[in-house]
Amino acid sequence: MDHFCIDKRSFRDGGVRSVFRCIICLRELDNTTVSEEHIFPEALGGNITIKNVCRECNSKLGRYVDAPLINNWLIEAKRMLLCLPGKSGKIPNPLEKGYIAGDPQHEVRYEFDSSGKPKRLYTVPKVIREEIDTGERIRIILDKSDENRLPTILDH
Repeated sequence: MDHFCIDKRSFRDGGVRSVFRCIICLRELDNTTVSEEHIFPEALGGNITIKNVCRECNSKLGRYVDAPLINNWLIEAKRMLLCLPGKSGKIPNPLEKGYIAGDPQHEVRYEFDSSGKPKRLYTVPKVIREEIDTGERIRIILDKSDENRLPTILDH
């Protein structure tokens, strides 16, 4: 059901007309200013919409309410578990970047396939060079799948 108000000015003119207004800012709506608003964000599976919000208010809702909500780590984790993709069609991965406990230089990525199922825990290659009394010590952190790339990784 659309939200409308009776325009009080119309009573003075002897007639009554319905005026559709934005439910947030109460500005008058027409075909150029009306926008479709998802009651629950589309990225959370929301498919119920209303058409009594102006474009400006809808844009602000998206920027200041929907985006912070759907980009929250806990919401992303739940969306990942439920395999709920966003508008881009991609299922979020809040575990995409992490570190091994006790070793902040050991970066890992938890990778998922396109359907949201866990694929692998990938170790991001890293070369750590340290000057010591007897020369240089090189520490290499490497995923087993990157063994054949070792010479290239060392050159960087």
